[in-house]
Order: sequence, then C-alpha cells, then structure tokens
Amino acid sequence: MSSHILVSFLLLVFSFAYSNDSKVLHIFYHHISYVDHKYNRKPYHFEDDMRELKIKDFKTISLTEYAEFLKGTRNIPKRSVLISFDDGYADAIDNAVPIMGKYKFNGIFFVIGQMVKSERRGGYCSLADLKKLVASGHDVQSHTWSHKDLAKIGHWSVWDKELGIVKMFLEGELGIRVHAISYPYGSINKKVIPKIAEYNYDIGFTCRNGLNDISTNPYLGCRDEVSISNPVKKILSFYQKNYPEWFN
Repeated sequence: MSSHILVSFLLLVFSFAYSNDSKVLHIFYHHISYVDHKYNRKPYHFEDDMRELKIKDFKTISLTEYAEFLKGTRNIPKRSVLISFDDGYADAIDNAVPIMGKYKFNGIFFVIGQMVKSERRGGYCSLADLKKLVASGHDVQSHTWSHKDLAKIGHWSVWDKELGIVKMFLEGELGIRVHAISYPYGSINKKVIPKIAEYNYDIGFTCRNGLNDISTNPYLGCRDEVSISNPVKKILSFYQKNYPEWFN
C-alpha cells in the first residue's frame, strides 16, 4: 500500500471515530454498595451500567480532554462519557473502581475536602485512597470543602474555604491540578460562576440532565444521575431516541 493511500485510510478511520458532532454524556453516582439507600447503586447494577456503555461503544475521557473539547481545541470520540462519583465515599472506590477497570473506564471522584483524613472515617475515603486513584489514572476534583450550598454563600471567607482551601489541599497532597467542581446539590445562581472562575476552576457541573457538546457553557455542565429507577440503559435509550444520529 502506498504512503498516500495509507494516510487517506487513517484519516478516514479517524473521521469515523472523532467528529465535530461529538457529545459527552456525564453520568454520576454517590454510593456503590449493597445497602438499600436512595443515593446508592448496588455493585451488580453498576456493572450492568458499565456493560451497557461498553456495548454502545462509549469511551471515557479525562476532564482535561473535556475542557479542551469545549474550547474547540481537541477532538474526542463521538460517544464520550464522564463517569463521576460525588462526595468521596469509600464504597465507591472499593466497589466501582474494579468494575470500571474490567471495562477499561476511568472515573472522576468529586470529594468533600474536610472529609478526607489520613484514615477512613464516617464512610469517606482516605488520603491514601485518593493517591491510589490518581496513580491508577482516575481523576480527583472538588466538591467544595464542606458541601455548602454555593448559592447561599455571602461572606468572602466562606468562598475562600469552599473553593480556595479545598483546591490548595487537594493540589498539595495529590500533586494534581484541581480545575473542576461539581456543585453541591447542583445549586448555583448568577454570583456563583464568577466566583468559580475567580478561583481558577475551568469547568463546573450541575445536576441538570442533558448531553454536553461544543456549545455547552463550561461552568454549566449537565449530568444524569443513575439510580434504580434511572439505570444507564434507560438513559441511553432516551438519548438514542432523541439523538439518533449520535448512535449511527
């Protein structure tokens, strides 16, 4: 095969895998355990979710790749997915990470800074847990310092703690760049986004359902919460019906 034919072939393959029509599905969880709880997903159901994503040929991307995609400076797989876990519960690490590894997916852990200790306490992960996550290719980012409703913050010192101190803590302990936040309760208002930008966060996520594409406001990312009544199979069925070209 001549070199120019090979190049043309590779470009054709690339065009099928990567597209300006790419969209990013962001699904999120809290607990992954065998306990019956509103915010829990049982491990065998979580595996069903991961298997469904694999069958539909979804690829996980990093938050850096996501941010660059929104800026128009990076191509990503047409069906890209972010898989995140809010609060930093230890059971999500123990039960979800091995399953994600089985399907070659990476996760994002949005942690509450003040709950991260040298040892596990109150069901939350430890600092050692987070270091292992980072070392194995997963992402750790901010869910604020103490899970305050950002739309209700007034005094500057509270902003400094919730957005600034958590950033300094995680970056200092983990050697990472904290540039993303998931808003506690998904709560924001017109004063929150300027503050997020002021503290050098590039992206933020609400709890509003929807797909993310190149037109998405970086600070208003959509996420679909997975639950017993809203499994990944149901979520994908909805989007396949409403965005059939995304699955072609």
